[in-house]
Amino acid sequence: MTFEEFKAMLKGRMQEYMGDGIEVRYETYTKNNQTEIEAMTFRERTPQEKTMLSPAIHLQDLYEFYKENDKIKEFDDCLHQIKLLYLNQEPKSFACIDCNWEEMRGSIFLSLVHEDWNQKWLAEQEIPYSKFLDFAIILRKTLNVFSHGAGTMVITKELMDYMSVSEDLFWEAAWNNLYQENFYIFEGAKLVSTESIEADMHIDLSHLPPMYIISNQDREYGSRAILRTDLLQKFSRELNCNLYILPSSIHEIILVADIGGFDVQKMRENVSSINASLVPEHERLSDEVYYFRKDRGTVEIAM
Repeated sequence: MTFEEFKAMLKGRMQEYMGDGIEVRYETYTKNNQTEIEAMTFRERTPQEKTMLSPAIHLQDLYEFYKENDKIKEFDDCLHQIKLLYLNQEPKSFACIDCNWEEMRGSIFLSLVHEDWNQKWLAEQEIPYSKFLDFAIILRKTLNVFSHGAGTMVITKELMDYMSVSEDLFWEAAWNNLYQENFYIFEGAKLVSTESIEADMHIDLSHLPPMYIISNQDREYGSRAILRTDLLQKFSRELNCNLYILPSSIHEIILVADIGGFDVQKMRENVSSINASLVPEHERLSDEVYYFRKDRGTVEIAM
């Protein structure tokens, strides 16, 4: 079955599951790096208020699942779970967000995207951002709106206006939260320290290879660790060397101890090649290589 044939079949079958009161729709979303994702969404035919939040089920993921699970019962079970996901969520509008600023401010966080790759998206969605090297730092909010788990949303000027909260207050909250957050150092998939690197590190690092992964506890949008120069400085002093920083994805970065002999251009080519072949386009952060100087405590583009 071709993808287009699958889409026609899926929409008809899903509409039977949802009934006449809910419309099954296909929509295309623009995500990080102008990546267009085609998804199945749902909307009440007579909505009482502006629909903003709805489960967006990626069609390509469903297609792959269908090809791997061609038994009708297994696929129908999947569609049944999708229906439950929609029915068990809370109301879908700005009104479903806790707009009490004092309670909301703890859920605001920073995330990074590549500025040049996202200029159109940033402008069209009216997303406030701050520049850092070749990145755009944007604001996100953690959501707990679905019974099956949490999600996030990008903070736009529309939401700021809806809440009558100034942009400065959003940035202040996000930066404060960044410095309250725990980040962790990994050697490959192995945790180097059982404590966050905010804690005192009394560990022997001499036997470890000079490459580490840093991310947050959930490994979600953890590339913002590059903004925590205090932690990078603490770690680089433990290693007693400067650090190369490789942008693994929007979720994590890789630290490489500068022990000499590195070809920056070759590293840059490797980052670009890995991004193109292994990292989903909507999770790519940058093709650049960065450098942290332990004595200055600064991050720059590697030369």
